[in-house]
Amino acid sequence: MQRAAHLRFVVFDPHTHTFRGAPAGLTVELVDDRTLRRDRVVARATSAEDGRVDVVFDVDGTPDLYLRVQVPEGTPRHIDPERWTWSRRGPGVISVPRTWTSTHHTAVERPNRMGDWDDWAGTRIGRPDSPVPFELTRSRPRMLAGNRATALIDGPETLARLEALIRSARHSIHIEMMLWFDDAIGRRITDRLVEAGQRGVDVRVLLDRETTEGTHTLTALHATWVRFLRTVDEPEKSALLAQVEADVEAEKARGDLSTIVRRLRQADHVQLRITSFPRVFVRTAPDGPLPAAYAELARDRPWFNVARIDHRKLLVIDGHTAITGGMNIGREYLHDTPFLPDRPAADEPFHKWHDVMVELSGPTVRPLQHLFRERWMAEGGPHFGIGRDDDPHHPTFPALPPHPDGVDVRIVSTTPGARADIERSFLGLIRHARRELLISTPYFSSEAAREAILATARRGVRVVLVLPDDHNDSVDFRYAARMHYAALIEAGVEVYAYRHRMNHSKVFISDDVSVIGSANLNRTSFENHYEVAAIIRDAAFTRDFRRRLFEVDLPRSRRIRPADLDALLDLNAVGRWWCRALVNRFF
Repeated sequence: MQRAAHLRFVVFDPHTHTFRGAPAGLTVELVDDRTLRRDRVVARATSAEDGRVDVVFDVDGTPDLYLRVQVPEGTPRHIDPERWTWSRRGPGVISVPRTWTSTHHTAVERPNRMGDWDDWAGTRIGRPDSPVPFELTRSRPRMLAGNRATALIDGPETLARLEALIRSARHSIHIEMMLWFDDAIGRRITDRLVEAGQRGVDVRVLLDRETTEGTHTLTALHATWVRFLRTVDEPEKSALLAQVEADVEAEKARGDLSTIVRRLRQADHVQLRITSFPRVFVRTAPDGPLPAAYAELARDRPWFNVARIDHRKLLVIDGHTAITGGMNIGREYLHDTPFLPDRPAADEPFHKWHDVMVELSGPTVRPLQHLFRERWMAEGGPHFGIGRDDDPHHPTFPALPPHPDGVDVRIVSTTPGARADIERSFLGLIRHARRELLISTPYFSSEAAREAILATARRGVRVVLVLPDDHNDSVDFRYAARMHYAALIEAGVEVYAYRHRMNHSKVFISDDVSVIGSANLNRTSFENHYEVAAIIRDAAFTRDFRRRLFEVDLPRSRRIRPADLDALLDLNAVGRWWCRALVNRFF
């Protein structure tokens, strides 16, 4: 069977602080290492100017392949950042390895047999419109021993630690956040950062202002669902539309960040950078005839926006302690009093979400600090130094000796067009679960993840999938996931709906490995958003995390049975097309 692997090799340009495709001329080989005597080169190609290469090859079965990339002998292996051409060694040039292999870079826990190049039916070979990215000069994400890790479940636990860490800072605070609402919590965290700056702590803030201020448009999308996509009778339709209108006005007020931005910019020792990304507007053509309602929908929403956003939620204190996970800064994420499990969110003064973060200290904080620095520089922030690995007093990159009896942690990330560690790692962990796979995620539409989950369940592994119920803040993802419930249940997956409130947790457990981060199981997290996740390999940590989260959440959830499916899909034909043609395709 003939296939094509669509790949792209990139390098971080220190002049523009962006990732660029490597200059043309790289030799790229696909290598099959299953042969008894020696590795066999399956296919070979040469990269183009933007670092892209399309490798065509014949394959039978599911070979265990890896990449071998070479700068040919006779070609200098350095890049002149001004001309962006191959150059000989000299001041300011970028050094590229003469030979680079994917064997260790794409492996999950061990090289070769745990890599992702064994799935030639999925997206691991890339698509013509989205080649799989590989960063040539970055040190590979790897397990680092000797870390302390503490799962922080829900708002009160996380808010207490976040404020305590900010108050404890002596040298630097780095915070990278997608949403930062102007509500009681948003103003409270702003106060803590301003106070830290007044103490002389260097505070650096990366904030995706446009996404925060645009959240009301996502809320307004609910009206489109009610009017055009769901099967809703009067008077329920009128009540739902009235609620959407009220919610939109509330989000507009809470999303106005002018006051918070002004306070941060005026504060001593506080530097703020607003992340900025282009918006891409997409028009779609229906595949065949659709009901007349589609014409009205097309007039109402003639395009939709595919946004590249910084979806990471990251706090690093003095370079030695970090918090990351799924929570933004706002009252639904962070709050002082716990919610009552059996009390619906609508009965509370405001909706409190269920979510998870993780606090880390030890050597694994260094790659998190590197990720922040990379984004900070890309947004034009003034440089701050990295320092020597053996300097315990450096204000941002101190030496981080391992903790005795600490756990192994690997930091993986998505950088659009340059890095896809999260997708490779997540799919590998899903595919190679042997005893149990427990997943909690709010936005589930990745075809590759779904196929990996189905294959794992069919092997007899216990697979549990916890998703939000009707409280999911994204109606798109609510129905996109539900359209696949029947196939998941048929394969043996236990599908649960977390009741009474939004479940925003982005976590899973694969045997003795726990994953906590910002990434969802969808295409945007795998390809189009900046994401970060911690992979924690420790049986004791995972047992405790399983006990504190999944063993608590499953009794609070309703298991979905085949008899429930029709009631969950109150969609008309246009709504089903929307999920198939838009959500599953683009998000």
